[in-house]
Amino acid sequence: MKKVLTLIAAIAIALFSFSALGVGADEEENYYSVVLKNNAQVEKFKGDLSLTDAEIVYEVPEIGYYQVKGTAGDLNQIKGFKGVQAASLSLSWDLPESQKLSLAEI
Repeated sequence: MKKVLTLIAAIAIALFSFSALGVGADEEENYYSVVLKNNAQVEKFKGDLSLTDAEIVYEVPEIGYYQVKGTAGDLNQIKGFKGVQAASLSLSWDLPESQKLSLAEI
């Protein structure tokens, strides 16, 4: 009986530990800017990107610039792609809802 209670307690502690660490939780998606080393590698980059959950939302292929939407995990994968020169969080130009004005307030 003592072994059964010990086993149940160990399982309960493990379950609570994993939930506290956020295991299995969805990561927040953000926009990331990506610059390629050589814009001739566009198709290779797009092929590599298809292996992640990230998606291209804006591109200027002539200069090798892409904005992608994905998670921090996707960004880490993208940074490891051979043809990527730089990848980082994109700037946000959106105002918080509390600072936006409606037309009636203008």
